[in-house]
Amino acid sequence: MEQAFVRRRTSTGAYLCKVLVDVDRMMEGGEACEKRRQIDGARMFYRAAIEALDALLDTRIVLERHERAQGLMGRLAYRELDIETAIPYLEEQCRSHEHLYGGNTVALLEAYVMLCQAYSRRKRVLEARDTAKKAAEITAKLGDYCSAYCIYAHFWVRMFEHELGNFEAAEAALVSCLALIDAHPELLSAEETAMIRGLASK
Repeated sequence: MEQAFVRRRTSTGAYLCKVLVDVDRMMEGGEACEKRRQIDGARMFYRAAIEALDALLDTRIVLERHERAQGLMGRLAYRELDIETAIPYLEEQCRSHEHLYGGNTVALLEAYVMLCQAYSRRKRVLEARDTAKKAAEITAKLGDYCSAYCIYAHFWVRMFEHELGNFEAAEAALVSCLALIDAHPELLSAEETAMIRGLASK
């Protein structure tokens, strides 16, 4: 009985390794399709990767790939303006990423910014505002790191708070946004900077 158990466990481990190798190839195939603008092919690869991972136990190595595959599918759908498809994948990526890596990473910041924009396109303003605030909170915990995503996190907080009539919160977010632009003017184009600075007079 002991030998049978060991063989069965080894077989299971070998199967897991095979599936994970296949999943990695699927995600690489999807990214290659995206570069060639073969969008349907990319969707097929990413969907197959997610389905393969969904059939496995939730070990960390599986969850890490699942988080990545969800993000790839969500970003692809968002870029193709298939917003209804993008939102659940982006939501799952954010939940998985925070579970795996904590709530203060650059990748999560970027995912939150994209998710808040997706919510905005569907007029889900409260969810968009709350997600933008999560992104803005991360920027304060990244030390000296700054990117365009950091600036836009505060920008979107300003926009959604203003839309909701929370003008003091909107002004505070704009101040934070402009402070980052002043400290890192190279991160945005002149047109983007002018657009954001123009909000100060509104």
